[in-house]
Amino acid sequence: MKLKPVPEVLVFGDPAALDIWPAAPAWAWNYAALLCQAEESLTRREQAYPEWIRSGRIASDAAEADIAAWRLIVAEWRWIVRGDGELPPPHTLTARRAAIELSLERVEAEARRRRSPELIDQQERLGALLWHLQRTEHGAPKVHRLARLSRLLRADAAPQKAAAA
Repeated sequence: MKLKPVPEVLVFGDPAALDIWPAAPAWAWNYAALLCQAEESLTRREQAYPEWIRSGRIASDAAEADIAAWRLIVAEWRWIVRGDGELPPPHTLTARRAAIELSLERVEAEARRRRSPELIDQQERLGALLWHLQRTEHGAPKVHRLARLSRLLRADAAPQKAAAA
């Protein structure tokens, strides 16, 4: 009896998944690191912008908009990583992308002045955050669906895992 070939099933996190998502940044699948990057980026802005506003380096409305976008990015990644809170509204996607692009420009400018492993890692993590926001379906980043799917799969496996323990 000849067996029919089993269709290939893509499992999230499978290295084969990278073949269908070309140019995945090195940090793309390290969600915890991306959350840390988002939180650090927000903290840096909250600490630096008051002085930048006083010195005229940034306009207060631009600083407020950038901080608001980073708060949304942090909320988004807390939801993705921990399931906490809610996702940002879809109409904020452009602002979130712009905030990350601005951050990348700043890091790239700093990297031209001095290269360091920390700057390279920061640049790659920011690139991964932006990459996730650029890969959309139905107006939302695909990573949102993948996080929901991951939670469903873990919830489905939890009783079996508990029974085996």
